[in-house]
Amino acid sequence: MRTDYTQTSEQIFLDMVNYHNRESLTEHGLYPLNGSDMVLGVPTAINNVRTSVVVTPKQTAPYVGRFRFFYDRVSLNSLLLHDADTTFRVRVPGEYRLSEFISAINARWEINLGVRDYIDKTVVVEQYDATVVLEADPRSLVWVNNLALVITCGTVLSDNVLNRDLDGFGGIDLYGHVHNKDLDGFLGGDLADRISNRHLDGFTP
Repeated sequence: MRTDYTQTSEQIFLDMVNYHNRESLTEHGLYPLNGSDMVLGVPTAINNVRTSVVVTPKQTAPYVGRFRFFYDRVSLNSLLLHDADTTFRVRVPGEYRLSEFISAINARWEINLGVRDYIDKTVVVEQYDATVVLEADPRSLVWVNNLALVITCGTVLSDNVLNRDLDGFGGIDLYGHVHNKDLDGFLGGDLADRISNRHLDGFTP
């Protein structure tokens, strides 16, 4: 199964359940299971990434009975296998929230961290780089562990562009570059005399 991490954690989990149970669910007319029919419990960590979670059908669901799933969540630091760049920039020093960087984090690693997937915190960026740990929320159905990020203040361009009096663009004398000024002109004659093959094959479908 190829996981689409751009979806919400809830949908990623449901896709995994449906994928591994498609045949039996289809046989009983229950495929696919929908999130609107169930309550997903808080994951329980068994050992590092190994996890269990209880699913409880709602009263309106076409099935009954709570059931528990076992599966492996994904460690946040595994994102480094896809892109090792953990640096994000701000324009000015100051106090930020980690949530302000989540859209950039999601875009870089093509994931979809939601508010239940990470622990929000304050990030103070001063003159030097700030290191902040992106921690998975225990409630996340998909993510565990953490990933260290670097928040750096962007360089002020105006402080580094010292010469602002520019000479402008140099002109080009076109006349000096055109060597052959005696042109033959256009060919005359009847166009029909120049077309020898008039039997065409047509377009290839």
